[in-house]
Amino acid sequence: MAVPTLVFLLLSALQFSGASASSSNYTSYGAISRNSVPCSRRGSSYYNCRPSPNTTDSHRINLGSSLSPSSTNSSWLSPSGLFAFGFYPQGNGGFGVGIWYAQIPQHTLVWTPDRDDPPFSANATLRLTSDGRFILQRTQHDPEEDFVYDGGQPKESNISWASIVDEGNFVLFDSGSNVLWQSFDFPTNTILPDQRLLSGDEISSVSETNHNSINGRFRLLMQNNGNLVQYYSTGKGSVRYSYWESGTNTYRGRYVTLQLDDDGNLYMFDRHGLTVKNLSLSTGGGGTPTGDTVLYRLTIDNDGIFRVYSINADDQKSKWSIMWESSTDKCVPIGICGNNAYCTYTPMEDQPAVCHCIPGFDFIDKTQQSSDCQQSEQGCSTGNQTQNGNFFMSTLEKIEWKEDQYKVLSSTPTEEKCKEACLADSNCEIALFGDDQSCRLQQLPLRYGRRTVNTSTTPLTFVRGSNCSSSTTLETPPQYSACFSVRLIHM
Repeated sequence: MAVPTLVFLLLSALQFSGASASSSNYTSYGAISRNSVPCSRRGSSYYNCRPSPNTTDSHRINLGSSLSPSSTNSSWLSPSGLFAFGFYPQGNGGFGVGIWYAQIPQHTLVWTPDRDDPPFSANATLRLTSDGRFILQRTQHDPEEDFVYDGGQPKESNISWASIVDEGNFVLFDSGSNVLWQSFDFPTNTILPDQRLLSGDEISSVSETNHNSINGRFRLLMQNNGNLVQYYSTGKGSVRYSYWESGTNTYRGRYVTLQLDDDGNLYMFDRHGLTVKNLSLSTGGGGTPTGDTVLYRLTIDNDGIFRVYSINADDQKSKWSIMWESSTDKCVPIGICGNNAYCTYTPMEDQPAVCHCIPGFDFIDKTQQSSDCQQSEQGCSTGNQTQNGNFFMSTLEKIEWKEDQYKVLSSTPTEEKCKEACLADSNCEIALFGDDQSCRLQQLPLRYGRRTVNTSTTPLTFVRGSNCSSSTTLETPPQYSACFSVRLIHM
């Protein structure tokens, strides 16, 4: 069945870890092998493993079967036709490989491997070979690549057949119908009902404009201590910049698992099947309307918030709607804005969060509001950093930052005193003044800024700048866009 040329609403991406190369003389496409033995064959409890895929012999994809974007057979359907696996349109005339909802008008993509790979041409081919390999060939003249790495398993473990099951799981089986590999073991930015996020597993967001970016900025990690954590990825896999957590970090050793149920409820279980937390109940989410066929998915979106979505499959005009979300404040995710920028969001308008550069700065990439901000091209030379009447302090109200002060002054009872303290210190570029009347001095860059909403506190940010004219005074600061600069410290 050919994939309709539609705009997919959601693109996702595979997270994988490195593995040793196979001893075979063919290359690996990149989806890495993993211990995907189903629950019935593991020595641990049911809640610390993945259920066996539900499939029947009548929907086997046999050896010798193939897919190609240029043929009428570009995808394989699940038994009910709900999901499809195969090639879909991507980019300008190219194609990607993935799994998507095929039975609803919004053909939402839920899984794809190797998003760092460029789109394939119309001459690409996926094939289950007669000797039990699942290979990708980019063109007729290119070498064969293993689409899934077999981990050097013995000959008797070769693939015998495959299936895309109605849960949205693409599975490779051996001759004994044991699972050799399944897409559910490699979640992307989406978790489907009956798919589990095991201890140590994570999903990640995808760039809004670059769907092939391999490193999602935002991650959802099921930690080994039982805590479910959202964090901003700095490229080093660090979770120190977390901005949401389930608060279940006392379950170390109990192998806590996250699962989305068929009725839309989002649960956390331990290895004994005991409920650790029902996340959906915290906001009243979950529950299938009587008489409707409702589909659900959990997705970490490119705004850094993970949500449970639902859609009425019986209504062809229905659209995905939010049932539950980890935060209603779109400025909560750390890293939504770049360095020297801050986030604003008005809940009543229900619009995307907006990033703003501090005065005198512009976005490095003006097409990406999430990019860092740097000094405006119209800025002036700072000259010597001395208090000579050529400097002033601009003020931002109700902006919170990740504080990185090098000095805290507790004896500054007024805003003016805090400003004067920064102007008198040649190392000071930023002064943060709080309701406790403490004055925190720090250098650039400012990071993880957001405007506070519905709060009685009034944090103030003073930014040190220099005037173009020595006649400018603190009482009459210049227009920032025409004449403002500060000294950048590159991190």
